[in-house]
Amino acid sequence: MSILEAGIGVGGHCIAVDPWFITSEFPEMTQLIQTARKVNLGKTSWVISQITQSAEMLAEQLGRKPKVALFGLAYKPNVADLRESPAVEIAYELHHSGHSVICVEPHAQSLDDLTLSSAEEACQTADLCVMLVKHDQFRALEEKLQPFHIKLDFCGLLQVSHNQVSQ
Repeated sequence: MSILEAGIGVGGHCIAVDPWFITSEFPEMTQLIQTARKVNLGKTSWVISQITQSAEMLAEQLGRKPKVALFGLAYKPNVADLRESPAVEIAYELHHSGHSVICVEPHAQSLDDLTLSSAEEACQTADLCVMLVKHDQFRALEEKLQPFHIKLDFCGLLQVSHNQVSQ
């Protein structure tokens, strides 16, 4: 994983938080750090809006609310750490705004207010597939994801383009 890969935002217990300590101590000398953190925080909101727009479009096609599968909740690939994870924020925001959310996180056992499912179960029951974190386990899913109406890949996992809409 390259630190320069685009994604859903910066998370974790240090990189996402430590810059705020520096900027609070030296606000005039840290304009670039402040701007970078604001951009990263905005990326998570942008991802939520992209998922919401796709879900609304799919709801019109299906005549019902789609089930949204979120693949990956950790703050980075192949770890179990959910602290300060943008993916968890995305899951909670979608859930609390009324979306039917299916969460897949192979490295976690439970998550408050959200039900974790297996990747296989999510592929069988979801209408909208959203790749949030590039876990190695998800690489084998591409064939199972072919029937999805809409696939959103925010971590560069799938071979298809970032926002692939099936015809």
